[in-house]
Amino acid sequence: SKALPRLNKLFVSKDISKTYWALVKNKPKKDSDTLINWLIKNPKNNKSSAYIKEVDKLAKATGKQRDEISGAMNEVSNDKRLKGVLAGLDETARLAVTSTVTMLSARDAELGEAVKEMIAMGGVPYSESAVALSLLNPGIAAATKALGDGVPGAADQLTIEIEKARQTVLKMSTAEKDSLAVRAAMGDQVALTTLSVLGLGNLVESVSAAQIEKQKNKKQLTKGEQKLY
Repeated sequence: SKALPRLNKLFVSKDISKTYWALVKNKPKKDSDTLINWLIKNPKNNKSSAYIKEVDKLAKATGKQRDEISGAMNEVSNDKRLKGVLAGLDETARLAVTSTVTMLSARDAELGEAVKEMIAMGGVPYSESAVALSLLNPGIAAATKALGDGVPGAADQLTIEIEKARQTVLKMSTAEKDSLAVRAAMGDQVALTTLSVLGLGNLVESVSAAQIEKQKNKKQLTKGEQKLY
C-alpha cells in the first residue's frame, strides 16, 4: 500500500530514471551518445517505435549524414510557422510534413522555404518563391494544403507536382529558357526563383553581358513605342 506513494514521490523529486533497451543490427560506433529521433505509434498495437527508416531513407536520398537529417527534421518540427499545423496532425501525418520539407530543403533551401510557407498558409502562396511555383503549376498549392491537412499520399503528390513544374521549364524552347535566364540575371525575382527552386540556377550563370544589354535595349525600345501611342 505504501509502494505507490513512494513511487510518486520519486517522480516528483526526479530521483528516478528510465533505461530503454534496444536490439541493434550492428555494434554502435560509440559506447554512449545522444539519440535524436521521433516516435511513431502503431495504432494496431498501441506501441511506439523509433522511425529510423525515414531518417535512413532521407540520408540515402540526399547524401547527408543521419545526424544532419535528424537535426534538419527537428528544425522543421520546431518552426513557429508550422507549430499550429503540426499540432493538429497525428504522428504519421506530422512525419510526412517534416520529412517532405526536409527533403525539399536539402534539394534547394528556397524550395523548402516556399513549400513550408504554403503548408503554413493552407496552400496559399505569399512569397515570391511560392508565387513562382504556383504560376508554374497550381497543383503545388493544392498538394501543400493537402499535406498540411494530413491527407494520405499528399507528400507523394507534392513531389509529383513539383516535378511537373520542373518539366514545364525543361520543355521550354531554347529561346524561352534563355529569356527566363536573362530576366533572372537582370534581377527579375520571379524568374530567378523559378529557375532556382527547380534546380536550374546554372542557366543564369550562362547568361552573357551581351544578352543582358540586348534585353535592356529591347525594354527601352518597347517603352519608347508605348509613349508614341
